[in-house]
Amino acid sequence: WDDPERGILSPAIFIPTLEDAHLIHKLDACMVDEVCHYLSECQQQGEEVVPASINLSRLDFQLCDALEMVISSCKRWNIPYYILAIEVTESALNDRSELHAEMDRFRAAGFEVWMDLFGCGYSSLNLLKDYEFDVLKVDMEFLRDLEVNERSKTIVASVISMAKRLGMRTLVEGVETTGQHEFLRSLGCDMMQGYLFAK
Repeated sequence: WDDPERGILSPAIFIPTLEDAHLIHKLDACMVDEVCHYLSECQQQGEEVVPASINLSRLDFQLCDALEMVISSCKRWNIPYYILAIEVTESALNDRSELHAEMDRFRAAGFEVWMDLFGCGYSSLNLLKDYEFDVLKVDMEFLRDLEVNERSKTIVASVISMAKRLGMRTLVEGVETTGQHEFLRSLGCDMMQGYLFAK
């Protein structure tokens, strides 16, 4: 958030406040609309459109009809559902069984559902047993010492292999070195993001 008086504000500063005030769904609705608007402009200019993923807060599912909110923006800007992916974090899904039906609604409508920050909590494997995801986003913490820690390599290799066997694609966050990139490619990691590619 580029505030005219305070300058650039990290999401870590304002998102918890909006969640506490039960206003986060308004920001998320605005961001979904901005993403759809941007994709629409790219299409109109004849540019290649790369699918975008959008994070939804766990509160979005309590404070509004999250699916209807996303569909509304897609229709407004004439965006096909398959170029938007819905990201939910592991923490949003913990102990929230009603979200299972919401995730199913998104997938039934034609959206992909991605699990964000896999591995940063305590019940990741249970969630993979109970929910269906299209993409597993592996938390960047696994890469911190990947090139010098054999245990990290084993864990990352196991996660990617497991995801494939469960029919999910993988995206690893925090790729910053060519060594990490080459290792992940050798494992068949589907997608990567990080400073190695762009800041």
